[in-house]
Amino acid sequence: MEKERLSPRDLVLLFVVWIVSSLAVADIWASSPGGSTSGRGWPDSSLIGLIAVLAILPLCALLSTLTSGRRHLKQALLIFQGRGFLCLLLLIFGFGQILLLAPATRGLVTVQNLLVPIGLLIILWVFLGRSEIRRQTVILTACWLVAVALSGRTLGLMIEKFDLAAASWRTQALAMYLAGSLLLLALAPLLSVAAWVAAGDGPLMKSAWLAAGTWLLGILCVFAANWDRKSRLEFSAVSRPDLLIACLVFVAALLLRGLLIGQIPWLLTGDESSAGLSAVEFVRGVRNNLFGVGWYSFPSLYFFVQSLSIRVLGQTAQALRITSALAGALTVFALYYFARETLGRGVALIAASYLAASHFHIHFSRIGLNNVWDGLFIVGFSAFLWHAWDFGNESSVGRRFSFVMAGVVLGLAQYFYTSTRVLFPMLFAWLIVAALRERKAVFQRLPGLAAMLLAAAVTFLPLALYFNRHQEEFFAPFKRVAVLGPWLQDEISRTGLPAWRIMAEQFRISALAFTHVEIRMWYQPGTPMLLPAGAALFILGLVLLMSNLLDLRRLWLALWLLSAVTIGALSHGSPAAQRLTVAVPAVAIVLALPLAEAYRWLVHLWPARAAILRAAVGVALAVVVVWDLNFYFLRYSAERRFGDVNTETADVAASFLQDAESGHQVFFLGSPRMGYKSISALPYLLPQVEARDVLQPLSDAPLQALTMPTTFIILPERQAELPLLQERYPGGVLTEHSGKDSRLLFVAYSLGRPP
Repeated sequence: MEKERLSPRDLVLLFVVWIVSSLAVADIWASSPGGSTSGRGWPDSSLIGLIAVLAILPLCALLSTLTSGRRHLKQALLIFQGRGFLCLLLLIFGFGQILLLAPATRGLVTVQNLLVPIGLLIILWVFLGRSEIRRQTVILTACWLVAVALSGRTLGLMIEKFDLAAASWRTQALAMYLAGSLLLLALAPLLSVAAWVAAGDGPLMKSAWLAAGTWLLGILCVFAANWDRKSRLEFSAVSRPDLLIACLVFVAALLLRGLLIGQIPWLLTGDESSAGLSAVEFVRGVRNNLFGVGWYSFPSLYFFVQSLSIRVLGQTAQALRITSALAGALTVFALYYFARETLGRGVALIAASYLAASHFHIHFSRIGLNNVWDGLFIVGFSAFLWHAWDFGNESSVGRRFSFVMAGVVLGLAQYFYTSTRVLFPMLFAWLIVAALRERKAVFQRLPGLAAMLLAAAVTFLPLALYFNRHQEEFFAPFKRVAVLGPWLQDEISRTGLPAWRIMAEQFRISALAFTHVEIRMWYQPGTPMLLPAGAALFILGLVLLMSNLLDLRRLWLALWLLSAVTIGALSHGSPAAQRLTVAVPAVAIVLALPLAEAYRWLVHLWPARAAILRAAVGVALAVVVVWDLNFYFLRYSAERRFGDVNTETADVAASFLQDAESGHQVFFLGSPRMGYKSISALPYLLPQVEARDVLQPLSDAPLQALTMPTTFIILPERQAELPLLQERYPGGVLTEHSGKDSRLLFVAYSLGRPP
């Protein structure tokens, strides 16, 4: 097999960067307490490093030649262009750096000391041992060496400028920490790119554990680079009452979302099952790539999450939906902390209580799709951002570790439903206003914001690189629903209205979906998002919100709602309920504002009646909560509005065939209205069944002999073909199956061992 080689141009680039890096390390070594003390300057110590490197090169070639049995010089020199040499070269350099820098810290072992060689080895394994050598390998390796050179030179200059050789142990450790942090920040994106390379573009990763481990290690590098003694104190101030309240609303929300989750909603829809089939691919080992896409061009990490519950609960509706229930309950938990951080405990308790009982949020927390995760990520990001910003502390530079947490949440959000991409313009607009109003505060927090964006980039980078190579997958969710394009042209032709009038109507409908216009598509309750009591409070909350819009806390909520309205307006079918899930937490906070403000004003007037006023607020909140719960569980669910006749047919057929043994054969006579796989609930719930569609109507008795237990599923419009089947296959069992309104859905003709 022909040996993989680097081009001469790439090789020269590597050697140049290698030499520069070696000079920096030699400089540190000469300046350290354990290094050269001859008083000679930087050029002399660098010359020693250069000579050492040049001496290592032929030695590596000689060792490779001897171990491989090569005897000719020409063959020996070829190793300079192969994986083995480059791997050995970088390995020596990586651990050599640690050894040379050790005297400067007097043996101090830091997190950076451990992560740097581990990260280097993983990059080597991915780029040089597990994948084809390409130009990107050289560029990334060069970037790594430049980062080493910069961090090394930084430490060398610090040692020289501040005379760290004679400084205290703590000062030397701080210098090593700063240089190591720089190195880790440069290493993190390289590890993220290495994860993408190790994963590849196919459904199966080239190396699953390596790709996932490298990705997580890259994220860990960002955390380690931003960790200090203050980091452990950032979350230690959480009060026990707040934690208790948050846990109580979480448990209540989880019960409201998790109980009877297989029966409410009453049908398992085709889209849920299609997502489930992508998750089943993870279970069966057909797919394991976390950095690609699955069903409907959605990132596959969500399907991996669903696969975990399927491994435990099997291919059931409960397994598909339980992850959404957990995400919905966690959203309530996170909302409490975000509202507590921004607007106080009263608003937090009211908002979290309402969200826990919201009929809209409960519904999307009980279906097996990724929509509800958007609310979790945007609330989580907002909570960490606010905690990181440290409002009210004018001298603060922010909480760096919380900035990194916000960045990781922002990056992870891109692996789920597409609405969270709106976080980027939201953050940009908010920072512009913040810079105009509080320039000093924004300037002080620039390092934290940079760490947040780096953490987001490192987290999102493997998927971003996949999307860069497959841009059609990135834009597919937008193109499916975008109004700007063919849809708008069709509307202009149909209505005769100008484009601006049509778009204005889109925005009007989308904005009124909260209080006036009935929501559609994935949730059709026959009402807006908010029921009358909640809608009244929301309108009052909007008035309070707009009264002080320059308050950065309220501005963030306004941008949040405006973004949701824009998403709805720019997609056809507005107001589509599934695209409004991103707004529900913000709606809950705005709804809570008038109750909390009314209590505050009245307590100020009548402080002696605070207990009575608290009870009155509790009663008002209870009315809103009970109204929503009664509507969803006793009206909407009882009326079984969810789904259509085809979905109901698939659900009843799956229930009928659920006890079929492995190898049971099904012939489905439903074309052209419905096929066996047109509603994915059947293949998802019945993995043991071998099914075929009979597309053409039967004119004569079929000739095929049956060798296994068989069931014919016949829709009413093709029931005339039943006598032909009974003539050819006599002795079967005929059963009729009706739906919720007693309408015949299908007849089943079973032979052999019926299910």
